[in-house]
Amino acid sequence: MLLSALLSAIIFLPAAFIALVIPKYVQARLAARAGDGSVRATGRLSWNPLVHLDLLGTALLVFFQFGWAKPLRVDVDKLDGGRESAVLIAGAGPVLNLVFATVFGLGLWILVTASGFAVHSGDFVYEFAVAASRNPVLRYGFMLLFAGAFANAVMAILNLLPVPPFDFGGILRAFLSEDNRISLDVLTRYAGYVFIALVFLDYLTRAKVLYYLLYAPASYFLAFLTGTGAFELYELFFVLRGI
Repeated sequence: MLLSALLSAIIFLPAAFIALVIPKYVQARLAARAGDGSVRATGRLSWNPLVHLDLLGTALLVFFQFGWAKPLRVDVDKLDGGRESAVLIAGAGPVLNLVFATVFGLGLWILVTASGFAVHSGDFVYEFAVAASRNPVLRYGFMLLFAGAFANAVMAILNLLPVPPFDFGGILRAFLSEDNRISLDVLTRYAGYVFIALVFLDYLTRAKVLYYLLYAPASYFLAFLTGTGAFELYELFFVLRGI
């Protein structure tokens, strides 16, 4: 069990870099071009993952398939386009996540199609798992592609939530007064604890809040791209993880 969880974490690390670091770097570049010099002063114009990754948000993404990066706080008053620029900067995050999810999802579709297994046979998960247990390329190729697709699909959904530390929280922040922005930044510090509480709530009560909010929409999106059943890919990942 421990080894399976460790394998899952290792597989999701590259996905975390793509889903968290790249969008934040691009957003920082957009903010700098729009005239906000604070992103350079805070070191956000860097490919160094440490300046973009939030420790708790990254750990949750690696182990629970959802998370967040450090919020990129732009000074709306210094942006050349004002609130319009702030909206474009915030919107770049979920757009990039959606693009990455689609690219990895199409990679999954190619892999599944090339494998030759009928995705609507009813035995797809079992047949693919048996073949993958004998073929490391098939096994780890699927797991890496799934991790990239699923993590980015989940992040695209999360970043549409109009609350910090997610990207559309930046849009909300752009329309607040300076005093209210400071208050919102204070509340942002506690957002991680709310999501940890949701993890325990789902685990202890089977409330499935995260399932309905994140995992189900992401699974249906990947099912649409690959032509598989809605939750077959998600199930298959954890089956392969335990082989």
